[in-house]
Amino acid sequence: KLVNEYLGYCYYNLVRINNSWKMPAINYLENYLKVNSESKTSWFELGELYYSLAFETKNKKYYEKSIYNFKKAIDYNYEDLKGVLWDHLGHSYIGLNEIENGINAFKNAVIRNKKRYTYCLVQALVNNKNYIEALPLAIDDAKYYHKDSKSWFQVAICNIMLYDFKNAKKNLLKSIKLDKNNPYPLYELGGLFWNQGYYKKAKNIWGKALKLFPNFIRSNEVRDVLN
Repeated sequence: KLVNEYLGYCYYNLVRINNSWKMPAINYLENYLKVNSESKTSWFELGELYYSLAFETKNKKYYEKSIYNFKKAIDYNYEDLKGVLWDHLGHSYIGLNEIENGINAFKNAVIRNKKRYTYCLVQALVNNKNYIEALPLAIDDAKYYHKDSKSWFQVAICNIMLYDFKNAKKNLLKSIKLDKNNPYPLYELGGLFWNQGYYKKAKNIWGKALKLFPNFIRSNEVRDVLN
């Protein structure tokens, strides 16, 4: 039994070397688990393989299979010390638009690794419009963990949605400073000025944004406003 479980582990790791091993690994683990259903590690490995397929294809069927296998690993007390299982379970739920389940999974991931997974939890909370809950977590992530443009942008979005425009401006500027190639905070800053009635400032910011990022997802929307 242990030899067969180790063989499953070998199949699982071969996928990291060559993606063509993915389906053979899945087939082996599924057959192994039919007769060794208490192998919590094998349930996790199978969940990871289906999660990888879901990530590659965005196929809902694979998200469902990854969730099923991750939950089986949890049922058999898989020790997810680093939070990987809970994070990938969260992303699988998000892939099915089950936001609340995703948030709960991310919370379990954060318990195990705040530095790595707080950003994912914040993103899910923001997408679910839970801005009050998201804000302190977003600040912690931006100050202590990721410390990057994307994390400060998340803080700024929470500020905006909670009508704290002074801090929103400050944090958008931080986000811009940390990554000049990130179009999101620049476009958002223009929108912040526009919505407050500072049209000249908004036009200047959006003018820079359109020059730097003419094909950004919001560029046509901005052109329509300016015209």
